[in-house]
Amino acid sequence: VTIEVKIEKGTRAKQIAVDVTPSRIKCCVSGNLVFEGKLRDTVRGDETVWTLEDGVLLRIVLVKATDFANSEKVWESLLDGKYVATPEVYFAMQKKLDLEKFQMENPGFDFSSAELDAKFDKIPSSVVKQLQNAQQSGSS
Repeated sequence: VTIEVKIEKGTRAKQIAVDVTPSRIKCCVSGNLVFEGKLRDTVRGDETVWTLEDGVLLRIVLVKATDFANSEKVWESLLDGKYVATPEVYFAMQKKLDLEKFQMENPGFDFSSAELDAKFDKIPSSVVKQLQNAQQSGSS
């Protein structure tokens, strides 16, 4: 799971604090809370890696606790009920996961420029519900 956070230009790595446990995450920049909460699923907290790119982008990579063969499920949101993926992002994540799976199953082949013919037109009802809840709470 990759998280990208745009941050103020010129931010230095020592101003960033990312704390990850198997079920929770907390991210602070320059002493200000960016986000925190219960993760959508379990991760390997001690395998979390984050990088600061060009002083403007914080990239956090979480490793799912399940092995790759059993991690085919795309997270519908980063946190329980927060940061819900749009249908477009959800489909892109599913396609990327499928391509990674093909690459793992066929190590001698290059799938980097492959186009998938599969239909990704069914949005899980849980994604629809979370989007509706997010829209309702955003308009109130």
